[in-house]
Parts: sequence; structure tokens; C-alpha cells
Amino acid sequence: MVFTFPENLYTTDPNFTTLFRLLDDFNSYSREVQADEKEQAPRGHGRHRRGPRPRFDIRETEKAYELYGEVPGAKRKDIHIELTGQNVLVVRGHVDRGYDAPIPGKKQQKKEKEGEGTEKSEEGEKEKEKESDAVRFLQRERFVGDFEREFAFPGPLMEFDITASLEDGILKVVAPKQEVSKTRRIEIQ
Repeated sequence: MVFTFPENLYTTDPNFTTLFRLLDDFNSYSREVQADEKEQAPRGHGRHRRGPRPRFDIRETEKAYELYGEVPGAKRKDIHIELTGQNVLVVRGHVDRGYDAPIPGKKQQKKEKEGEGTEKSEEGEKEKEKESDAVRFLQRERFVGDFEREFAFPGPLMEFDITASLEDGILKVVAPKQEVSKTRRIEIQ
């Protein structure tokens, strides 16, 4: 088969992961735009929330479900995992930027609290202000804020045996399946 495009513009690998991720990102963007246009709608209307939406891989083994989620910048204390019902796992949390971003108006508040100072400290303040004024974002792509993901499993989970760990920005949740009761023969007396 002859292709008219250079090889680096196409791939013969039938992996659609990249396409699905692109469609997911486009769908999220479309929802954000629609939400901005419909600000008059009452809060809580609809299930879609704005903000970060961590991506998860879910693996099923013989005895458990394993979830691996990307939550870069999240701390253990900021993530909460709940089991609602017998088979729905809810992961909630908050992700901070991880560094101080300049906030307009904050310098004025700081000055009012400090009051009058010596000339040396005022000169130091002016230098710091010049440095912080020089900081500006050229691009912001990272998600920060609250997030929530809900996972429904086909069968009940063992409530007290669910474990979770957070390492290098990856949240791992292991939710053991509840054993299906085996058939037991009952003799008639």
C-alpha cells in the first residue's frame, strides 16, 4: 500500500487512546464553555463539575479492583475516599498549585498590616515587590482546585479491606471484591 504522506504523520498502530483522550479533552472544554454561557442556571444542576478531573486506570484481578489515578501535587491529607452503597467508590480531593502565585491586591493588604517601618525595610520591600511584579504566567495548563470521581463496580466490595496509597503523584486504591457465596446443599430432615 502506498501512502502519500510522510511516515511521521501517520501510524499503523490501531491504538485509539490518543484519539479518545483528545475527544475527552474537547468534551470537557465544551462543557466549560456551556457552563460559562449558562451562569444563570442554579448551582448543582447537572452532574458535571468544573475543575480538575484526574485520570484513572482501573484494573480487575481475580480478587480485587485496582485503581491508579494521576493526582500530581495532591497531599494525603487532601484526598478522601468513601464507599457509598456496596459498590460505588468516591474519590474526592484538592490539588494546590505547589508554589506561590502572585495575587493582585495582596501587596496592599500586607502594607496596611505592617504599618510604618524603617527606611531599610521599606527599601527591601520595594525590591521584593519589583521581583514579584516581574513574575507573570505565560501559560497555565495545570489543574488546581477540588475534584471528585465516582466509580461504580459490577459487584459489592469488601468495605473494611479497601486500601489506598499515594506515591509520586499516583493514587493507588485496591478494593477487594466481596466473595460470592458458594452454593450449599441443604438436606431435608
